[in-house]
Amino acid sequence: MARHLLSSRPTLCILVLAWWSSGCAGPQRNWPDDLVWSPDGKRAAVLRSGFRVSDTDGNLSAQLDDGVYRIAWLDSVRLVVARTRTVGTFADVAAAVGQQRTRAIVAQAEHAWTHSRFAKPDASDFPDVRIELPEKVLLLYLREHYGDVLRERSGDDWTRIEHATADVHQLIVARVAGDRLELGTRLSEDVLPIKAIRPAPDRRSVAFVTRNEESWFDDTARIHVVPIDVLARPRLIAENTGDFLDWTLDSRALLYFSESGWDPNIGRFGCLARREVVDASGEIGQADEPFAKCLSHLIFERSDRVFSLYDGRVLLESMNVELPREFGGPSRLFVLRREPDVRYPFLDRFPVMPFISTDVLNRDENIAFFDVSPDRRRVIYGTPTGDIRLLTLEDGRTELLPLGLHRAEGYITRDLPQTVWSGSDAFTYVKRIGTRNEFILRRGSTETILSRNWPKDMLWPYPADPSTTKSLPAPSPSARRAAAVPR
Repeated sequence: MARHLLSSRPTLCILVLAWWSSGCAGPQRNWPDDLVWSPDGKRAAVLRSGFRVSDTDGNLSAQLDDGVYRIAWLDSVRLVVARTRTVGTFADVAAAVGQQRTRAIVAQAEHAWTHSRFAKPDASDFPDVRIELPEKVLLLYLREHYGDVLRERSGDDWTRIEHATADVHQLIVARVAGDRLELGTRLSEDVLPIKAIRPAPDRRSVAFVTRNEESWFDDTARIHVVPIDVLARPRLIAENTGDFLDWTLDSRALLYFSESGWDPNIGRFGCLARREVVDASGEIGQADEPFAKCLSHLIFERSDRVFSLYDGRVLLESMNVELPREFGGPSRLFVLRREPDVRYPFLDRFPVMPFISTDVLNRDENIAFFDVSPDRRRVIYGTPTGDIRLLTLEDGRTELLPLGLHRAEGYITRDLPQTVWSGSDAFTYVKRIGTRNEFILRRGSTETILSRNWPKDMLWPYPADPSTTKSLPAPSPSARRAAAVPR
């Protein structure tokens, strides 16, 4: 939910502190964002240290761009990339985002400045000021319009404020041409970081999520849609959503988690939503369903994922909820039923069914991540112990893959390297070999060490040196048994 700037504290102190502490590492990424395979599985975009491209033998290109931080392939050559561009003045921000967006930014900045400037430090009853802007952008505006006051109040901090910069975030269609990245049509440019990019199956439109993860004041997730080959402004589809989404197979509607509220003891509660965004003619505009349809009420986390399957079902990650109960349980995989269950009409309010048998889930403890194969027939998922399982969607059977990576001490579940598909029968994962955590491409039963000759700063984890890891927990009993079976 949106956060607020507390007016009972001087705005300047908060802004300077936020400027020092936020944005230092750039937009945050999950592990799948660091290695993204092209649809033909012949090369991968590697975002560990700038933007590079690798083939299936691990031959790495030179750095193509140091501003790209998230990508999605359109085909074997074209991509949609999110990249940052540094600006030094608020005039640069205004030129990038356009008049309409600038007016909204100015209104919020003026509102914050007016209320905080005249608020007494001990005025606890003074209303909070909501700021939906990155702190650095707000600082540029205040420096440009209220520089004399800031100079007087900031003292020794003025030098830092005087040289402050901010980032604008671009969504661009690009092309990999040899050892070059050719930037093409700019689809969007704004002050908010881009959290996820999802092209439609027909490649005519792209949906993307913006969220200012490092903001003190507002980290609301928002979904936008923009056509790829037609110049148009992005259309805001929904606010207060999860970080991930998927398209229906006809490229007309989006599936995403819609948040209604949040409780520290429960999590985020809301529903799996479906919203038509493309009309029958294929244009982004007023569709047959002007509002989102709630498919199932859920308890979820922002990082939970959702996939549309070829048979019309939806595979999603969510907390296990057994009603009536007060709290949600561990994260699990669920499948959305295609037809209402006439025998149990009450369940139509929660029309999802667990997809992994209870005995397997209890043995593995939980779901740490999951990814669906390009042919939408199989799912690969991990557990907090570092085990990786392969799930066949047709019959629900699981196979334990003894791949040899287990959770390193000091890392939370979401920091585990996530296995990513590179083809219907190929995927990449991370394996500890000596003192290095190497990227491994597994095709059938054959493995290739992609990162054998990669520099150490491109390995996982970073920036910490894997050789300094104190210890690795013992594999789970099921993993030890599977590893002992000759393959």
